[in-house]
Amino acid sequence: MSDLKKYVEKRKARDPEFAERYEVGYLEFKIGVLFRQAREEAGLTRAEVAQKLNTQKSAISISSKFIAVLRDFCHARIEKRTRL
Repeated sequence: MSDLKKYVEKRKARDPEFAERYEVGYLEFKIGVLFRQAREEAGLTRAEVAQKLNTQKSAISISSKFIAVLRDFCHARIEKRTRL
């Protein structure tokens, strides 16, 4: 196991908030990588994907921002419930 993995595992064990945010961030990263790989394997540009989805090129970039906003919303809901 690399030093980085050891550090992350120790930090996750002692800090539940870090663990949750790390997992969410890693999933977002994986989704972005998978989307890009699929797009590139299909030989498509972001503009071509947007055209096929009947949307604008900027929406392809915005989707990652949407994921971040959704994550923040979910975290806020969780925090609100734990304070009650």
